Amino acid sequence: MRSLLPNVLISTSVLLILSILSVSHAIDIEKITINRPKKIPKELPPEPDFTNKLDDDVCAGMVADHKCDDMPDLMKQFCHKACYEQVKEKLYFKRIEFDDTLTDEFFALRATNWTGSELHFEDFDGYINVIMNIGITCEEGEGAQMVEKLNTFRKLMPYTLNLLVFPHQKKHAWFDRENCTTFDELIAHRRKTLHIMDFATVNRLVEDEYAMRLDVVKEEAKVHPVFKFLKKQIDMEFLVHDRSTFFFVNPWATSMDVLQGAPLSYLKKHIDSVLMGWENEL
Repeated sequence: MRSLLPNVLISTSVLLILSILSVSHAIDIEKITINRPKKIPKELPPEPDFTNKLDDDVCAGMVADHKCDDMPDLMKQFCHKACYEQVKEKLYFKRIEFDDTLTDEFFALRATNWTGSELHFEDFDGYINVIMNIGITCEEGEGAQMVEKLNTFRKLMPYTLNLLVFPHQKKHAWFDRENCTTFDELIAHRRKTLHIMDFATVNRLVEDEYAMRLDVVKEEAKVHPVFKFLKKQIDMEFLVHDRSTFFFVNPWATSMDVLQGAPLSYLKKHIDSVLMGWENEL
């Protein structure tokens, strides 16, 4: 833990109160037990128990026909298990332990939010920091959907969860940034621990039939420093562009869990089984 003074003061105050109570009410301090947080598991959280209301073969056919993406609410109602199995195939999880050098590097990071203010990661010491990239298309209704998901996610741990949302332009999505109403809705719902960041380049461009003879070094320099740091820790040059990647960094920046392509239900399970343990240690 980077700062021990507040905890020392709190511990001293607690002992003083217990000493006073022990005299006036004859409390046996030696019999008082402290509930310590459970050991944090080093594997994925338990899988949710989803079912299909329709026949499995029918659901499999609908999944193959991309119905999970086209009509997610309806498929969640009738073919929840089948859609989840499809998501699970794309799910990526990794846990990284930070040494003192990486901890210092994390808290030294800087990033600019959507309104132009520079945020210093050292100010987030003591929070469970969640850094996520989110693809933007600026389609009608996109902002309201994102606000609902972010608020649901934030309310799971409203006091210790610090969200930093880095938007990026989805592949093949073209729009004028100044006329994108998605951000108007996101900014209107930001909170003290919900930060909407400026556009971030998550991946460098790659050479293909549309962009040949790229200067790799020059393109790599465009990648946001925060994502350079994060991708380096998981040894991943490119993050998937069509799914969000969640980087969960514990309050002391000594450990980081990475979940890519995880549905909200899976993220909730991860919070219940892992992040609650981090919160209990504060």
